Amino acid sequence: MVCDPADADRLARRLAEETGTLGVRESGARHRWIAERETTPTTLTVDGESHTVAVKRARTTDGEVYDTSAEYDDALAVAEATGLPVRTVVRRAETAARDDGE
Repeated sequence: MVCDPADADRLARRLAEETGTLGVRESGARHRWIAERETTPTTLTVDGESHTVAVKRARTTDGEVYDTSAEYDDALAVAEATGLPVRTVVRRAETAARDDGE
């Protein structure tokens, strides 16, 4: 698990109480690499109605897109409004964003 160092002892004890583990190894993190990313609105048309889903694109240092990820809350809202499964909305939004980004 990842936690604030100030919470480590309390959470280790809780983990031991809940799981029965006899030990918890602690290892500090010194650096976290964060990808270059941008979020863009992507429009989906379902039964003639337009819906917007924010989609994040992660890029390498060379600018190449290596991941595209729809925002779950936006996809859920579209799914609820249209009756489509969230998974379908996510797939369509990510595909549309990839097609727009090329």
